[in-house]
Amino acid sequence: MSRVRRILRWIALVLALLPIAVAVMTAGLATLTGCDVSEIGPEVCTVLGVDIGGTLSGLLAGGWLGLVTIPFVMIAAALWLLVESLALFGRRRKARRLARRTERA
Repeated sequence: MSRVRRILRWIALVLALLPIAVAVMTAGLATLTGCDVSEIGPEVCTVLGVDIGGTLSGLLAGGWLGLVTIPFVMIAAALWLLVESLALFGRRRKARRLARRTERA
């Protein structure tokens, strides 16, 4: 079960940070190609004879989705921490009870 929890944590983290990562990569690509990109609207950006200005503008605007995903993951992480803490507390309590029973016997 621990492996599944670890995998789910990484998936949640990647999904939360994906919009911001895409926006950063879009800005980097625009810088490399010498294009101007903004959320206001597409600007002409020709790479290898193809205008990618609209695509870059859309991807950059998608970075605003991070305003939704990051707080969601923060709440999910807080809940996850609470559940894991309660599970750890329960396991310790159970171990103490078992130790007391074996001491009495």
